[in-house]
Amino acid sequence: DAISQEDYYAMFGVFANARPGIVDASTDPAQPSLAAKLHQQKAAVLSSVLESWSALSDPAAALANWEPADDNQRKAAAADGLGPLGPWLQLRDLPTDAMTTAWSDLQKRHREAIDRRKTHQSSAAHFRWTPDSETHDKVFTHGPGLTTNSRDTLFTITDPPQNPPIQLRPNGRYSDALSRRHRGIFQSARFKSEGGRLWVKASGRNASLRFVVHHYPRAGLIYPKTGLDHDDPRWIAFDMDYWKGETVYVEAVTNPDHPAETGGGERAWFGISEILYPQDAAATPPETPALLPGILDGPAPRSRTELLDRYRDALRILFAQLSRQPASPESAAFLNFACRTGLLPLPAEALAATNQKIAALRETENTIPEPMRVPGVLEADAADWTLYARGDIRKPSQPVPRAFLSAFDPTPWNPTDSGRRELADSIATKGRPLALRVIANRLWHHCFGRGIVPTTDNFGKLGELPSHPELLDWLSGELDRNGGSLKATLRTIVTSHAFMASSTPSAEATARDPQNRLLSHWPLRRLEAEAIRDSMLTMTGRLTTGGGPGQDGSSPVRSVYVRVIRNALDPFLTAFDAPVPSSTRGTRDSTSVPAQALTLMNSPQVQSWAADWANRIAAAHEDPARQIRQLFLEAFQREPSPQESAESLAWLSSSASAIRAADSTKSRLATQLAESEAARDRLINPVIARLREAKAPTVSSNAPKPLAEWDFATDSPPAIPLKLHGGATLRDGSLHLNGSDAFASSGPLPFSLRARTLEAWLSLATTNQSGGGVFTIQDLGGDTFDAIVFAERD
Repeated sequence: DAISQEDYYAMFGVFANARPGIVDASTDPAQPSLAAKLHQQKAAVLSSVLESWSALSDPAAALANWEPADDNQRKAAAADGLGPLGPWLQLRDLPTDAMTTAWSDLQKRHREAIDRRKTHQSSAAHFRWTPDSETHDKVFTHGPGLTTNSRDTLFTITDPPQNPPIQLRPNGRYSDALSRRHRGIFQSARFKSEGGRLWVKASGRNASLRFVVHHYPRAGLIYPKTGLDHDDPRWIAFDMDYWKGETVYVEAVTNPDHPAETGGGERAWFGISEILYPQDAAATPPETPALLPGILDGPAPRSRTELLDRYRDALRILFAQLSRQPASPESAAFLNFACRTGLLPLPAEALAATNQKIAALRETENTIPEPMRVPGVLEADAADWTLYARGDIRKPSQPVPRAFLSAFDPTPWNPTDSGRRELADSIATKGRPLALRVIANRLWHHCFGRGIVPTTDNFGKLGELPSHPELLDWLSGELDRNGGSLKATLRTIVTSHAFMASSTPSAEATARDPQNRLLSHWPLRRLEAEAIRDSMLTMTGRLTTGGGPGQDGSSPVRSVYVRVIRNALDPFLTAFDAPVPSSTRGTRDSTSVPAQALTLMNSPQVQSWAADWANRIAAAHEDPARQIRQLFLEAFQREPSPQESAESLAWLSSSASAIRAADSTKSRLATQLAESEAARDRLINPVIARLREAKAPTVSSNAPKPLAEWDFATDSPPAIPLKLHGGATLRDGSLHLNGSDAFASSGPLPFSLRARTLEAWLSLATTNQSGGGVFTIQDLGGDTFDAIVFAERD
């Protein structure tokens, strides 16, 4: 509250310019050598394939008799004459005259496609990025695969494998340049939205593509995000009209590294080939022809044989070029089609040698450590933040240069990035003890329950004055002299006379300093929520101190390891004033409310801990007097008084009598209940038997045959195998499930479902069902499903 509005925006710009992201906190000194090994092994795989192709005596042999498998493959191969096999499919069966005419037409259309591409590349754009001309606009990449750019990274190994087992790629940035186990984040420089459409040419699996507004990492109706689930690069369009006038940037990310929507398997990748934001809102980027390079050069062939020779010669030239330079977009598209359709298979011996190199590469991949992911920010481009008059976003003023608080140093930093490093240096610079005073004050606050400056979050005009200003300065000096060591400073505090003082005040202290601001005696204070919980767990004997991921509050871990979720806080800790993590809190609230006493009396968790403590004491001592003594020693660190022992023993005796009376009543009622249930069963079981006999199922002779059927009573395997999960078993001709986490599932069904009838026969263990689905079908995304639910025993 002591800084100017300009100071606020100067400081705010430091954080507003850093982009949210998942940061890899791993440190592995073996990574550089591992990357070099992956490079070497990938290059060996590519060289093996290229050598095998170059050694082919007739690279066009498979083309002579090739026929498309279906109409879809025919359309992909032809693509109006400019597809991978467009000239071959259009010309191979034509007579010489017609072949010449068609050849000229194909050449004309190919030139037009090239001209469209050139026009596209030179068209006016708000933003444009290509990997061949990165000086146009900057991009920012994070991740091992994206930091490399060599020829052997512009291909990938197919999964599932094919012959040959590779896929070539046009020039671009690929997160799996070395391995699909590597993380990757790609971000463009920021640019202003002018409406229209933004185009990104991308590919990937288990990855996401989006544009980011105001550094907001979420996705939704107005924050579009596109999942990448295709291997070949394709254009993806984003409508920018809604965000006209805002500053945005393009981001591609492997799903486990999404800053707010993390998830997905560790094998993930994406590739970005081009970004275009044309000034013409109606402009559409042209598709790249997938022709074999050079196939349409020269005069028209005069026969099928001569056309086949053209393909043979063009392939030999292409193989020779690939040994020296990466594949062009056209040659990559052609070769990938040829690999998928079996036009360029490797001989068996060469394929076996290539697969051995791939196996060695996979073994190396398995040694890649999983990254330690933490939410953080990523440095990229940055600019000074705009001053808004009185904080009104509708009244932007001049940009405010990033700088430290003007009261200390008004000189702007002029950093090349966000300024976070400069801010840290300014805070930690010697001669600026503000940070040291804040830290020393908080250490004192945690030791004594009250800071030397009581308003731990506020050293400004509205904060309270320090009770011992010289002491605060001396402690900050100690912190500085100890090299910033918190342990050393805490050791100084807890070995002081003030910390070891009695909690009993003198009459003079009570009269002159009733709030004990001057610390004439030890200030009694309540335990914090975590200490209360940890103390109870210590009594149970089950408290564990290990680290690891956050756990539920019912787990016997120290409270520091209890998982904190802002919209699902632990109820026990919340009752005792654990802070809500929506903002920082230097000083916790300290309340006394009925909910705290009720929690200690009635909480099932507290009752369970109390039972564990009592059982542990009872197991250690048979004598009630010794049990009571042990309870007092552990709870109060003192022996019980004679009166306390007598009262406790009397209570134990009366409780035992009450328990014996309750057990007797329980036994009598259980006998009466069993007799009543037997009488009920004698009345209704004959009726149920008659109803079942009357409803016995009959199978019609003209009933439709099932698309899929699982009869667990037979030995023959089903047409669609089932995978058992969570302890599901097959026994006695039935599938047995435990009613909680056990189930059986099939893979994707090999047919489409429209109208359907589901039928299931089952027996339930109890009638306490809650709408579970015994038989469920769903689409692969889980968005659409149908199920048989049950709520009866049979």
